[in-house]
Amino acid sequence: MIEAVPGPTISLTDPQTCLSPEGNQRITLTGTNLRKGSVTVNGIAATIIGDPTDTTLVFKTPPGPAGTWAEVIVTTGFGTDQTWLFYQWATPTITPGGPITLCWGDRVTLRASSTVNVWFVNDSLLLGPDQTCVVVESGNYSVKEVGNRCASAASNTVVVTVNPLPTTPTATPEGATTFCQGGSVTLSSNSATGNQWFESGNRIDGATTQKYVVSASGSYTVKVTVNGCPSAASAAVAVTVKPLPVTPTVTPEGATTFCQGGSVTLNSSSATGNEWFESGNRIDGATNQKYVASASGRFTVKVTSNGCTSPASPAVVVTLNPVPATPAATPDGATTFWQGGSVTLSSSSATGNQWFESGNRIDGATNQRYVVSASGSY
Repeated sequence: MIEAVPGPTISLTDPQTCLSPEGNQRITLTGTNLRKGSVTVNGIAATIIGDPTDTTLVFKTPPGPAGTWAEVIVTTGFGTDQTWLFYQWATPTITPGGPITLCWGDRVTLRASSTVNVWFVNDSLLLGPDQTCVVVESGNYSVKEVGNRCASAASNTVVVTVNPLPTTPTATPEGATTFCQGGSVTLSSNSATGNQWFESGNRIDGATTQKYVVSASGSYTVKVTVNGCPSAASAAVAVTVKPLPVTPTVTPEGATTFCQGGSVTLNSSSATGNEWFESGNRIDGATNQKYVASASGRFTVKVTSNGCTSPASPAVVVTLNPVPATPAATPDGATTFWQGGSVTLSSSSATGNQWFESGNRIDGATNQRYVVSASGSY
């Protein structure tokens, strides 16, 4: 009676073995009846290392497609046996979905080329099995594809840097924050660099120095940027600019050229808040709506309301003419004479004369000399 020799039986020394897609990987099989055995992997002959014994067979794998199963068949003269191994997953790659230098509070999504993964940060397990990883902290991020008891080699490393936000600055006014139109106040940041000024939350173009001069009403803040990261806005400084009163006008109530001893009343268009000036010099006590001018000059008025003073009005020019010296009337002969006689009176002024009799103007008597033929006081 001839006894049949049983076929080979095989098992893996390490059941967790994953095959390298590049091949040339040493694999040890154990079992029975392995002497003179041959091996194929997915139908491709493997290289036997040394001489198989009844219980051990060692071979090198041929290359194979990553992420696929490999059928391993051992053949002897008495039969075959098979097992299955898995070709390791291809090494994945990571693509950032945005900048990888961030500010605190920002995030970036990393996406792996593989679908079933485990993620690592600084070589420590982070999470899985998602294709994406949302990053909010600094670190060195990598990924491996996993499945069928095999993991790929680690992907490329993506270094994410999360910078802290700068300390919130303060804005300090260097003077009063309520002033009249035409005034200003300087605001100062406590940060020497990195400043950007805002009005009502709107960026002010070019306002990037430590100090900013404000001349308009608004709510002003400053932010500081360090390493590309802006701070929170400072507490707001409210600035109020009060409008100037309307420029007044001055109306003279009579002639502005007159003789010494005369005057003209100047009238402001504003009922209140007036201050009168002559040639730009304040006239003490002249604060009424009307001002009586009795001297030559250039008179203006300004109006003050709510603490703000208007521009000066257009000037009114007042001209005071001096009174000429008192003339002398000299008779050229006797001032007592018979009816039918006369006497000539002569003025000490060659021009500008007007003769009077008993205080009554004599029409047409405007020459230097006047001939008198009637009694009277001349």
